[in-house]
Amino acid sequence: MAKFPSGTLGQSCDQTLRTSASPLRGNLTKNLMITQKINLKTLVLVAAASLGLVASAAAQSMPAAASAGGGLLGQNYAGVEYTYVHFNRGAPKFAHDYSFFFNQSLTTGLDLGVNYDHLRATEAGVAFRTNTASLDLTGYLDQGWGKPFLMASGGWTWVNNGSVKQHSYAYAFTTGVELPVGSSVAVAPFVSYSAAPKIAGVHGWDYGVKTNYRISKEWSTSFTISINDDKDMSYAIGVNYHF
Repeated sequence: MAKFPSGTLGQSCDQTLRTSASPLRGNLTKNLMITQKINLKTLVLVAAASLGLVASAAAQSMPAAASAGGGLLGQNYAGVEYTYVHFNRGAPKFAHDYSFFFNQSLTTGLDLGVNYDHLRATEAGVAFRTNTASLDLTGYLDQGWGKPFLMASGGWTWVNNGSVKQHSYAYAFTTGVELPVGSSVAVAPFVSYSAAPKIAGVHGWDYGVKTNYRISKEWSTSFTISINDDKDMSYAIGVNYHF
């Protein structure tokens, strides 16, 4: 299930930023100059167009989604999400995260997700950026009362913290249960473990809850709150187009 929850590989990016940027964990010189290599507006437009093309092609060749409800498991959709990350200690104090994702139901009980994530923050004139591309496979069981699920994610993350540049493969495992609340709302508590092994110190646990509200047949919105084992908080809001 794409981008479920926000704290999978995206949280690996958060941990990468904290590890490299925090004076408690890193040794980054504060007088590094900002090097802005990513035009966010162009990035948003390109990502949105790419998602549209992928969604259109997949919709013609892949199985139909499960019947509409409040949840996201078993659904075909594309979406965007914004996350505000508040770091509990060190610097920077906060970051902004932008995600673009696509989810396709492969068969009953199995979803494929494609994700792109861009996180950015600034501290003392230094720009911190991470970019992550990943694929998810989510297996779930529809028990009527809810859908227990297990998601495995894998991808690559690129880090640009001032003049410090790093990259690594990244992975995450997430488990939880999606619980229907009426006919248009679903709540999903989850726990996940993520890591980027080639970057020292980038690994950890996240705990949270995702709520999704089905506005109409085509549209839904979601809100996610999560905390990691460093007590950093993430608050995410997203919009999904179902097809």
